[in-house]
Amino acid sequence: MVKRIICVGLGGQGVLTVGKLLMEAAVDKNLECTWTCKYGNEMRGGYSECNVIISDEKIASPYADQPDIVFLMKNDGPVVDASIERYEAAMPAGATMITNKNALDQDKTHRDDIKLIEIAGTDIATELGRGSNANLVLLGKLASDCDLFTFDEFEASMCKYFESHGKGKFNEGNKVMLRAGRDA
Repeated sequence: MVKRIICVGLGGQGVLTVGKLLMEAAVDKNLECTWTCKYGNEMRGGYSECNVIISDEKIASPYADQPDIVFLMKNDGPVVDASIERYEAAMPAGATMITNKNALDQDKTHRDDIKLIEIAGTDIATELGRGSNANLVLLGKLASDCDLFTFDEFEASMCKYFESHGKGKFNEGNKVMLRAGRDA
């Protein structure tokens, strides 16, 4: 089993954190994992991307050249537009694309041989009083649909990760966001 995941958006949206949380959950299940990132030099608002490879065998390359899952937070300009088209073209049939419906171009058509999951992540997070946590809402859907771990395993790994980074006080709210995405 190998899952190749690309998370893409803008700096400050938490796409790199999403990748780290996926990596943490994989490591907690004793799976092999790689995480690589690239981002613009802006503190907030620049292009941001990470590649996560999760496997039950050794991983030959850390790059998700043919992603099984693409996680899209926000479309903001031609650089992200080109990225979306590039990733979608590289996805094998049956792959999954999860998008933040609030922040992407709704007129965009997608391939009919991939699974498209559109969630109003920003609206859901805002309604729950944590508008900046749309990434966790989308991640909740990804965690419940990706067949890599159970939702409870993922949630426990997420809480462990934030606790180890001095942010455990936010875990109850983070779990609310994750569960809202799962149930969306």
